[in-house]
Amino acid sequence: MEQILLEAMLRQMDNREVIQDSQNGFIKGKSCLTNLVAFYDGVTKSVDKGGTTDVVYREFCKTFDTAFHNIFLPKLERCGFDGWTVWWGSILGPVLFNIFINDIDSGIEHTLRNFADDTKPSGAVDIPEGQYTIQKNLDDLEKWAHVNLMRFNKAKCKVLYLG
Repeated sequence: MEQILLEAMLRQMDNREVIQDSQNGFIKGKSCLTNLVAFYDGVTKSVDKGGTTDVVYREFCKTFDTAFHNIFLPKLERCGFDGWTVWWGSILGPVLFNIFINDIDSGIEHTLRNFADDTKPSGAVDIPEGQYTIQKNLDDLEKWAHVNLMRFNKAKCKVLYLG
């Protein structure tokens, strides 16, 4: 029964274009490789033009354990699903998580790439405005996590400087 519900949800999500392009995890036709290729393409364009780019690797703590229903239900309803969907079993977990974090890149000014519970904001930092913007994006991601009762794993935060 869960498999039937999963297939119906995926069709509805595909028809409504629910999930942002920045998410590559648990999406048909997308993968870790498509995430890497899209990310690499954006970064190399900047570096090829002589720019420098910072990439910040972030991961959520206990992702599937912390998606609170009172926050999640309105997000499901905006996608056209009723509240009972969240009570179905683990086979729906990855799809439901994609819906839960779908608004994570609202307001992000630089590139943001997601794969499941990993997120990579990146952007040009060769001018002070770029440095300010990437810091603002990191602050916005922290605010999003706080509002949605999520936490980033501080031990797994890495920064890569390309230039």
